[in-house]
Amino acid sequence: MNAKIVHISDLHISPYRKSWSPEVFYRGIEQINDLRPDVVIVTGDLTDNGLVREYEEVSSLLEKIEAPVVPVPGNHDARNLGWMTFEDVFGDRYRVERVSADLYVVGLDSSEPDVDYGQLGRERQEWLEETLRRIPGGACKCIAMHHHLLPVPGAGRERNVLVDAGEMINLCIKYGVDLVLCGHRHVPFAAKVEDTVVVNAGTFSATKLRGYSRNSFNVIEFSESTVSVNLYEITTERKLELARYKPVVREGEYRLVRVKGIADILRESA
Repeated sequence: MNAKIVHISDLHISPYRKSWSPEVFYRGIEQINDLRPDVVIVTGDLTDNGLVREYEEVSSLLEKIEAPVVPVPGNHDARNLGWMTFEDVFGDRYRVERVSADLYVVGLDSSEPDVDYGQLGRERQEWLEETLRRIPGGACKCIAMHHHLLPVPGAGRERNVLVDAGEMINLCIKYGVDLVLCGHRHVPFAAKVEDTVVVNAGTFSATKLRGYSRNSFNVIEFSESTVSVNLYEITTERKLELARYKPVVREGEYRLVRVKGIADILRESA
């Protein structure tokens, strides 16, 4: 399989507040278009407060991306009845996108109205199970949601991890999910649980940056021999490797085997 996914998150766009940097946003969009991805996945917090005017602004701005865009809502998008506005502007909050015969993206709404924590919930678990059953075993299965599935280093005191993260991880293992894309904590990270790679994106254009982190996005590139997870810093234009995997097919199921992970990268930089 050959494919390129751009993963962005936490835009926090608002015409009312200085919650985002238009300059960084436009610069990031130029960099994304230069990469010519097959799909751009946006894992939530597109808006800052879920207001109609914010959604209108976001919808207009995302049209500048020259690739198919798959957005899912975050906790900020669910504020002020924003979960309803999301559906009016972007369509279903739960969706399946067939990027190619070998790559399926399942979008989930992990938010709850007017609170910061997230959860999948029993009904959404049932929907996810049924959806994953229908995806061919030889295809790469990617889930996109806002709330982080695993605690993220460098993000401060842990809070707001997905309430039913255990059930979610179990579903990923049971149905052979290869990739989970998350946001929420404004810190990039990649780790592997069993056969599932979990990737967090930093913030694409928000002004709320942790420590010395920079606005960034992730690029996941699939080839026949390698799957690489790379971090692109927008303002510095630096490219940093987060992880690398080898794709294999076991008993008809697509799998990612770790070649290089965050522990190796930290040792190299020590």
